Amino acid sequence: MHIRLIDAALDNVDIIVDESNPTAVENHKLIPKKLLAGYLDEWLDFVARVNAQKSNRPDDAALDREVAEKLMRFGSTLHALLFQPAFQCKPLRELVFSVDATWARLPFELLPMGKGQYNFAGLQVPVLRQLRSIPHTLTASNSRKSGQKFLVLANPEGAADIAATTDSERKSLERIIDAKHLHVLGRLASVARTVDELTHCEYLHYSGHVRDQSLHFDGDSLRAQDIASMDLQNLKLALKT
Repeated sequence: MHIRLIDAALDNVDIIVDESNPTAVENHKLIPKKLLAGYLDEWLDFVARVNAQKSNRPDDAALDREVAEKLMRFGSTLHALLFQPAFQCKPLRELVFSVDATWARLPFELLPMGKGQYNFAGLQVPVLRQLRSIPHTLTASNSRKSGQKFLVLANPEGAADIAATTDSERKSLERIIDAKHLHVLGRLASVARTVDELTHCEYLHYSGHVRDQSLHFDGDSLRAQDIASMDLQNLKLALKT
């Protein structure tokens, strides 16, 4: 199933659902952008707060139950914002969201599927984010910028415990992003090579271990402040898993 979130005129967001079943009823919804923006702010505040609490209370069962209940509420609220009341995410092979960059951090994985508790979409099917791009005609002045746009760091540390997961993510991205705009760095990537690629990409997807707020490579790492110090004006969005 392909779901598109498009910033429309008059400060609205257009949500269009494309189902593989041609007889399915079209699900189309227009909502004020401020509603979705308010939800996203609330979600990001919640994530930051829970991360801080879990670092101090890692084995607190009461906190875990509270978080689980809140996750279900976030999922049902997002469903109400994006879809018509009767719409359901039925059993699927995958959910693909094609979104403007503003909405890439929405927690689509929390959307409810079927009945029962903890029936999050992300626990049942792959949930993929595809950034929408606006076509434009290249001119002589900007033709040099028409090269690599997407950078994928796929398990550069070479960790065996996540190798299958990162390989699956890489293949999923390769299916939805034009090969001429996608560059993948994996096991043999060095920090120097990565830094060079970072200065020429618009979108970064990191799939690997994150420890101490650092991206880990074979024998080295990049800290968040290392990347921030580069002041990368070209980088529009970074995602990590």
